[in-house]
Amino acid sequence: MPINNLSYKRFFFGMLTLLFLLVPSICLSTEAQLKTATNESLTVQESKFSQGGVKAWAKDWGPIISPFATLLSTLTALFVALYLGIIREKIRKPRLKLYFLENGQYPYFFRLSFGHLKDSIRLSTGDIIELLVPGFSARVKVKNIGKTTAKEIQARIEKIEFIDPERHTTFYHPTAVKWSGEQEIGTVDIASGSHFFLDIFFAINTTAAEMTRFNREEMAKSDVDMPEERVMRIFKEEAQMTEEIFWNVWVKDPHVRGIPAKFKYEGNFVISYVVNGANCEPIKFKVFVYWSVNSWNNPTIRIEQNSNYIDNEEDN
Repeated sequence: MPINNLSYKRFFFGMLTLLFLLVPSICLSTEAQLKTATNESLTVQESKFSQGGVKAWAKDWGPIISPFATLLSTLTALFVALYLGIIREKIRKPRLKLYFLENGQYPYFFRLSFGHLKDSIRLSTGDIIELLVPGFSARVKVKNIGKTTAKEIQARIEKIEFIDPERHTTFYHPTAVKWSGEQEIGTVDIASGSHFFLDIFFAINTTAAEMTRFNREEMAKSDVDMPEERVMRIFKEEAQMTEEIFWNVWVKDPHVRGIPAKFKYEGNFVISYVVNGANCEPIKFKVFVYWSVNSWNNPTIRIEQNSNYIDNEEDN
């Protein structure tokens, strides 16, 4: 079985610890033996260090070895205390890392339904359809690469900066945002080696053309084959379409937070996020977005952390 890097590290620390523990013991044992030897009478048969040889050696080298033995004993105690305390805690501390790909593919970019326009509709054929609202979402992966579970991890949005001629900025205070797949906005625990996706940006399209296309695709998945004209007529008769295309961030009750319900701004903007937990260091990152109505579900998104853009595959 191949030995991974972790096994080498454990072996190294184990041998280092053993060395710090054994060397002082050997030195102290030697010092004690030398002191004993100086007080005993040795014969030629008992030792080749006869005629005061051991006494002379102990007299010459004992005072030199003794301070080193004491120093090594002190260093050993300090090393053990640090390893079992600060060093071990730091080594085993949870650590968060971001993952993202700019290629526009799942799982970082994906389409989704933002609920229904109204209640289910029963057709004359007996089929039941639901008028779904087409949408798009982007997210980033937050992985715990530490040795222990990251507790109570919360993500918050701090500001949105619109890169227009006036370069105006919308500040928040900051506001918690939703973890992907979670029903409510709150905190999550991330086990060692595990991850959560964080929703960072979404867009919605309620125009007749996009609604028709999206719902026909969804109907086809349910083996409901309906002509486009029929779908359009159902929309006109049954739904109150707003004919809007807009985007927003994943916050609850945006109007309470000073965030409009619908952003229709086209162009470049930057969203600043911070992710922190009860037992790990926080991480901050910026989401650079270029969005337009014509490419509402295919925006250009880049993520920057510590002045570096993230475009990485997950390292196993």
